[in-house]
Amino acid sequence: MATVGENGKVTAVAAGSATITVTTEDGGKTATCAITVTESPVAPKITTIQTLSSGSVDAPYSQKLEATGTEPITWNIESGDLPDGLSLNGDTISGTPTKADTFSFTIKATNDVGSDSKTVSVMVKAKAYSVTVTKGTADKSSASAGELVNITADEPEEGYVFDKWESEDVGVADATNAKTNFAMPAKDVTVEATYKAKEYTVTVSNDGNGTGSASPATAVAGTEIALSTTPNSGYKFKEWQIESGEVTISSNKFTMPAENVEVKAIFEAVPIYSVTYNGNGNTGGNVPTDGKAYEANAEVIVLDKGSLEKNRLCI
Repeated sequence: MATVGENGKVTAVAAGSATITVTTEDGGKTATCAITVTESPVAPKITTIQTLSSGSVDAPYSQKLEATGTEPITWNIESGDLPDGLSLNGDTISGTPTKADTFSFTIKATNDVGSDSKTVSVMVKAKAYSVTVTKGTADKSSASAGELVNITADEPEEGYVFDKWESEDVGVADATNAKTNFAMPAKDVTVEATYKAKEYTVTVSNDGNGTGSASPATAVAGTEIALSTTPNSGYKFKEWQIESGEVTISSNKFTMPAENVEVKAIFEAVPIYSVTYNGNGNTGGNVPTDGKAYEANAEVIVLDKGSLEKNRLCI
């Protein structure tokens, strides 16, 4: 509170109250006194930042004003106007804004020994509407009409992939992209990320002696896949060769696993046979000639004898 010098001088060092007792050097006499130290009044100094917190139309707003200095400090608007719907009550600007704009005004803090003034501003945004994202996130929880909102779908569960965005409130820029955006309408919005089972691919190759195909060529795990082949002339289908994928092919069918599959169609040459006619000792004419090639079990039409002749020998 205070210090006492050798000559008895009392010097105040801090606000407060204290009792001082002094004694003579021979100890024969003492004296006491009570002292009270009070701080000298200090004029206000506004510490509130120049740009006040922003607000939104139809949303409750509150901003406390702050200053150093000796209390009590009173506040008033020295010049300019508060945003529509706001008022100054004590040291707090509060209310519900009704108009979107940026407002500048001068606040003034006053106490018994002085005052301080400062020009500040507050931005009131257009009415904000809520943004709700199901199975995803947005870069803001609310937005004004026309404001761009970026959305991102959650990572899909095992065996699924992102499908599309769905909403009854707004259309998104790219519904099939897991990361996209939309322009906020003048209402609350809910959007949902949807997912679908992952599809895998069937690749069919061949040995060059025919072609093969799969139906369907892409499918989710558990789907039945049907294989078919078309051999080149002179060849027939032999077998399926599994290049990749854990599958078992039976009767040209298999069940799609949870992975891509590659199979190869293998063909083999078809044995070809010819028919040759023998005149059995003919003495004239020519034997028929069949220029066709026949596969095993093919039907053969026997040609007419034509002009074959054979003389008989009489003894």
